[in-house]
Amino acid sequence: MILHAVFLSNSHSETATVIPANEAAAHINEWATVEGVVAKVFTSKSGNTFLNIGATYPNQTFTGWIPPASPVSKSPILSGIEGKHVRITGRIQMYQGKPEIRINAASQLEVVSTLVVQPSKIPYTSLAAPK
Repeated sequence: MILHAVFLSNSHSETATVIPANEAAAHINEWATVEGVVAKVFTSKSGNTFLNIGATYPNQTFTGWIPPASPVSKSPILSGIEGKHVRITGRIQMYQGKPEIRINAASQLEVVSTLVVQPSKIPYTSLAAPK
């Protein structure tokens, strides 16, 4: 596995707890690092960019929201980020029934792996001992 980090030191004074995207809704208003696989990147006509984690909109389990004024909105990291395992750090908020973090700085977004994973194509492997 090749690791590629874009994560810079976090200047926020709180320590971020790492949680999987499907558990983010249980941590609203907490400062945390949410991790998961980017299923889709979408940029609206108004320039907002959304990193849908876990599934495509409207079935995503978590969203990384990048406003147009954020320097991350022009980052080359966004092209080709689909299918990659990422970590997004910030305060988890609820928006239209889905947890999200607003990404205002490059230090909030980390690509954990350049390994491309299709969320619906992950094979199931049983950990049970053979009979």
